[in-house]
Amino acid sequence: MKHREVLPLSVQNPESPHETSLAVWDIPSPLRLGSSAKLKVGLRCANGCPLAGQQVEIRNAAQDKIAATKLGSPPWPGTTGLYWAEADIIAPLSEGTHVWTAQFSSSDLEIEHSPSSLPFSLITVKPGDNRVTIEVVDERTKTFIDGSEVRLGVFRTLTNTNGVASLEVPRGTYELNVWKMGYEFATRNVEVDGDLSIKVELALEPEPSPFI
Repeated sequence: MKHREVLPLSVQNPESPHETSLAVWDIPSPLRLGSSAKLKVGLRCANGCPLAGQQVEIRNAAQDKIAATKLGSPPWPGTTGLYWAEADIIAPLSEGTHVWTAQFSSSDLEIEHSPSSLPFSLITVKPGDNRVTIEVVDERTKTFIDGSEVRLGVFRTLTNTNGVASLEVPRGTYELNVWKMGYEFATRNVEVDGDLSIKVELALEPEPSPFI
């Protein structure tokens, strides 16, 4: 009678490391030189493992650790297994675009998980000494439009419940863009040489023709 060798379970069914992926969002832009800010980081396991308590690090281009944060629970609303946390950062002291990296390397999970990293960009600028106030209203009703996206060059923000957004920028010429879902995109060039107030009227997007 022949005997069949039975290998240990760990050899018959080796457990491959679970793949992980990172996300970074809500990055303030631009950041003032040396200012403090928050951004959000998230981590997902391809097999749906719980990842609350795991640590994600933020490192700069020289691989110096800028921040470390532990993921909370539950996952980000509307997602399946994207565990997330806010990270506190300090902006670089030099102007320009900087590429940083979010990094994860598991050390205490029961099942081995592959490390992952994700590069992301942030923009730093000198502090502005000119306040630009933008009021956004409906062209037809003249009512305030809150939540409008306002961009003045690299500076960006949203209008508040009174339809107003404020930005502090250096002197110069900027392209102003204003947009809100359901309205037409508005753009103009703006010369900033002191405090400035601007009123922008947005027109509703035309209804699509039923005959097209």
